[in-house]
Amino acid sequence: MNIKADHPLDLAETLAELGESNIVFIDRRPWEGKLRYVIIDSESEIIGVADKREVAFAAARQYGLEPVSAH
Repeated sequence: MNIKADHPLDLAETLAELGESNIVFIDRRPWEGKLRYVIIDSESEIIGVADKREVAFAAARQYGLEPVSAH
């Protein structure tokens, strides 16, 4: 099934309108030669790296951030 949105969402613009956000994204990316879980802030900056997904989520929450999976 292919659904087209009437109002596409521009995530970067939406986050910018919210101002300071405590949402961070957890994404699996190559980092120093290995696939790792990176923590990405609303400005697309990598602010943390972990070998396990659970550790990345826990680290983000430890600093009062709300982690979500990036797809």
